[in-house]
Amino acid sequence: MKNLTKHEISLHLIKYLLPHREINAEMKNKIEEILAIQKFANELRGVITLSDIKTLLYNKSASQISKRLTELENSGGLKRFIRGFYYLPNNDTNLALLSQRITPRSYASFETVLARELIIGTTPKFALSAIKVGVTRTYKNKDYRITQYGINSSLFFGYEQKESIAYATKEKAVLDILYCYCLGAYKPLVDIYSDIDYSRFDQKKLMSYLDKYKNFKFKTFVNSLLEK
Repeated sequence: MKNLTKHEISLHLIKYLLPHREINAEMKNKIEEILAIQKFANELRGVITLSDIKTLLYNKSASQISKRLTELENSGGLKRFIRGFYYLPNNDTNLALLSQRITPRSYASFETVLARELIIGTTPKFALSAIKVGVTRTYKNKDYRITQYGINSSLFFGYEQKESIAYATKEKAVLDILYCYCLGAYKPLVDIYSDIDYSRFDQKKLMSYLDKYKNFKFKTFVNSLLEK
């Protein structure tokens, strides 16, 4: 991720906050607080929440914090994804991290994982699909889109932590694609019949995962793909 330097941030802020004013103590304090938010966001790998900011500016009122966030957004120093969740404005926003901060009990999956594992080609950088327990939810702004597909708690397994972010194993990722496709809830970004080489998965792990599904038609469908 490209981190904004203090100089780059200051230019944004000075242009926005000080068009025709001299710097006084109040203005200096305002800029220092906004720079502190930016620095904290960098330390949090580019994703910051309203809760994080309240912790940072613990001695400020809700209205003061709201004003600082508005100033940051208007100056281009921070972007809001959805209410309470923000990210630094660069071309390398970690959507998997953003998704998990929105829903801690979730994991990145689908083509995102298969691309990371070099099973398929690259996927769109502006979108991410994940798995959560419960109801499917989609979050988006003009830059990004995150869809968290809801499943039964009995199928919430097969993921691992990488850099403190939960990702499906490649075997669970392909099953998530096929399962949601069979339910009519998901349109794969790749051709499941020709673009995925099923021999590249750990067959023992894949079958152990598949045994956990109760849907007989789904299990038959997956087995037919594996036999090709």
